[in-house]
Amino acid sequence: MGKLGIERYYEDQLHGFTGFEEVEINSRGKVIRKLREQPSVAGKSIHLTIDLALQRYITDLLAGQKGAVVVLDPQDSSVLAMVSTPSYDNNLFVDGISGDDYRRLLNDPDRPLYSRATQGVYPPASTVKPFIAVAALTEGIVTPSTTIYDPGYWTLPGSTKRFRDWKKQVTALSI
Repeated sequence: MGKLGIERYYEDQLHGFTGFEEVEINSRGKVIRKLREQPSVAGKSIHLTIDLALQRYITDLLAGQKGAVVVLDPQDSSVLAMVSTPSYDNNLFVDGISGDDYRRLLNDPDRPLYSRATQGVYPPASTVKPFIAVAALTEGIVTPSTTIYDPGYWTLPGSTKRFRDWKKQVTALSI
């Protein structure tokens, strides 16, 4: 019986149905005849996209640190790995977590119950820049030989307000 996570979410589909056989027996326990039968039905299978080796590798890389890594398959966006650290032993919840264990997790200053991968809110920073560059190339706004001059600020068209870069140096960026 699925108690947590994927198994719990898909329990109805994974479980299937238990069958039975109703028989008539004599005083010695020997089957005389079968009265009714309901065959069991196997549950459905599900295929997870998590790459266990990759998941373990990332978990080892993040050991002792606070952080999150999510790896998606670029072909279909399926999740190959999703790690948030620090973490906790999920098995604590399987048979019901003790009050002491739960308080320990809740009061841990490293917040192991907080999934940095799914609950964290972070500014896009440099991770969004390749996507913007690809979009600009795709739309023909720039070409592979375009050089962008960066004076250290950007002015919204039709405005005099300057949005300053976090660095004060002037740079040129080649696409």
